[in-house]
Amino acid sequence: MLKGVYLAEEELIEKKLNTDFIQFALELNKRNCDLGKIAYSTFQNDQSSIILFKKYLVLMTKNVVLPVRDLSLNLFEKYKTYCLGRPNKKESINKKLKPLFKAVKHAADSELIRGDIVAKILNDGRETICKRCKGQKDTLLTKHQLQEFSNLYYTVKFARTRQFIDIFMFSFYACGLRFSDLLTLEWNHVVWERKEIRKNLYKGNVTTTIPLLPGGTEILRRWQNLEYNTRFVFNVLPENFDLHNIAELDKSRKSKNLTLLTSLNELGHKLSSKLPFNLSIHVARHTFAVLAINEGLNLYIISKLLVIDQSKLLRRYMQPFWMIKFRMRLVLNSILIFDPSLKIK
Repeated sequence: MLKGVYLAEEELIEKKLNTDFIQFALELNKRNCDLGKIAYSTFQNDQSSIILFKKYLVLMTKNVVLPVRDLSLNLFEKYKTYCLGRPNKKESINKKLKPLFKAVKHAADSELIRGDIVAKILNDGRETICKRCKGQKDTLLTKHQLQEFSNLYYTVKFARTRQFIDIFMFSFYACGLRFSDLLTLEWNHVVWERKEIRKNLYKGNVTTTIPLLPGGTEILRRWQNLEYNTRFVFNVLPENFDLHNIAELDKSRKSKNLTLLTSLNELGHKLSSKLPFNLSIHVARHTFAVLAINEGLNLYIISKLLVIDQSKLLRRYMQPFWMIKFRMRLVLNSILIFDPSLKIK
């Protein structure tokens, strides 16, 4: 009896070790999308990355299956070298590896792979190929640049251009609302009497209450008077659009965002100081986050408004440490007054 149990356990272990890693990664990616842990666009990008890795394996090993028992740091290092030898930007290689390492970690959690192997892959193989340059400018506008951009509304020639300015500024006034949520913002999400938006946000599928700054309310009133669309605020989607059609929504989001980016880039050239980056809705989001932090708004509140983890908030938007120390000295010097004439008796 004991021998039979032992053999059954051995067979189970053997079956686990023979699990196809590619299929395992694809199923994990699909499950994360179905559970709302990742956006549909992320699901598509990660699926493409996993399939590209499979094509590499077929090309190099002639095998269409990769058992988890064959996972190793050397395998991923060879794949990175292969990608670097092709016309790939280093940033894109990081994106290709991300869903693979996510699957490796989940395989470890499912006890499909030994812990020491996983540690090597995730610690050494996960090392960032392309780190942010130290001298790279932050993609945000100063208060002066933001005001100058807002004033372009009254000088540009075309009504469509003014609409793009409105969308950018509304993102800022609505606490850094993403383009995907501007795209799907409906009039029934606006709570006029409380001057706020209540919306199920696209990323993370979380219902959030967003307070509106006065400028945001003014933009909404302006679009309400235009009567372009009785359902969607910014008239980017047709009134009968089916938001449950995820594939079509993702397609519309990408094409509409490209149109917006083109116009915002042209508007960026009209500012008196040349920007070292292209304007986008993310710039509006980043600008809101940094200005809110600098003005002393509670980090917990900011993280809730942006729907982002506090640790990620600090990594992405916090000032460089040398600037924090400089500001800290200024604050302490204004609080602690030292009188050199005082002596110990």
